[in-house]
Amino acid sequence: MDRQTVETGFAVRQPLGDAFTMGGLGGRLALRRAIYLLRACGAYMGRPFARRLRGPYCPALAAQGLGLRHICGEIPGEPVDFADRAAQASFKRFLGLARGKGAGDLEALASLHYTRRNRPRLSAGEARKAVRSKKGCPSTEGQASGMWRELEKRGLVA
Repeated sequence: MDRQTVETGFAVRQPLGDAFTMGGLGGRLALRRAIYLLRACGAYMGRPFARRLRGPYCPALAAQGLGLRHICGEIPGEPVDFADRAAQASFKRFLGLARGKGAGDLEALASLHYTRRNRPRLSAGEARKAVRSKKGCPSTEGQASGMWRELEKRGLVA
């Protein structure tokens, strides 16, 4: 397995723990959202994202997800230290945001951040409404508001 696939799996396994599996749509969505949020926290892993029905989407991650199916259980779950301090700080920020969140929360966080980043003139309420209006988006107003506060707390939206 190539190093980038293992690093991608590690980035997702850290916040999701043993709940992370690539067996279905939920795992693939969690993978995309986690890598997008890691990027939002300052660690770019070379993946461009575009807006799709269920939030930010990256075709390259879809292919990597297939490779992760076979090694998911072998990816280390314990934290590691990075040689690069900036990367360590970005990863720590990401873990603070994503740890303990389910796939629906990750989807809400990523969609809210992506919407704000690409439509900065929207108010917080308009951004939440835009995300909730997308077909298939599971967020309630309460969930969207809570996730918005999480993003604000970490300085990812204003």
